[in-house]
Amino acid sequence: MRKKIHTSKRAQVSSQVFTYMMAAIIIAAIVFVGFNGIAKILKTFQGAPLEKFESDLRKQISSTSTSYMSVELFEFTLPSKYDEICFIDSLNVGSIESSAAENSVIKNKIQSKVEENIFLIQDGDVLEAYYIEDVDVLDDYVCVENQGRLGIWFQGTGKHACLKLTQNEACE
Repeated sequence: MRKKIHTSKRAQVSSQVFTYMMAAIIIAAIVFVGFNGIAKILKTFQGAPLEKFESDLRKQISSTSTSYMSVELFEFTLPSKYDEICFIDSLNVGSIESSAAENSVIKNKIQSKVEENIFLIQDGDVLEAYYIEDVDVLDDYVCVENQGRLGIWFQGTGKHACLKLTQNEACE
């Protein structure tokens, strides 16, 4: 005759609850790690166009500055979150009139002689700022409204690059 082995249903239920709780914790941890990873990847992709822009701009200025009287168009696209890009003459930092700047943050940077001469602006706030040497800006200060694809001209002087908005403007 066989003996029946009695197992407690309570033990089975508590074992199942423990299993489900562990599964829920593991799933939550996987989802959390996954979302953090995706957020980091997206942040990296958002910064890539700006890094490319800065790198391309540096290369353009470097190559144009040493070519005497060469005039080259630099075309670029800014992300749509930026309203405008502003350039300050890096050769005359100490003598630029801050009143020429319309943006109060840029006025303060000119007055404090901070080594930043390229500003990406959104809603009046400077979100990104760079310093690239050897940039001569006609009128010492210029802003270009972001309209998608933008183009600015650089004329080489042998020592620096003169930034101008049209090809026919004369660099001094």
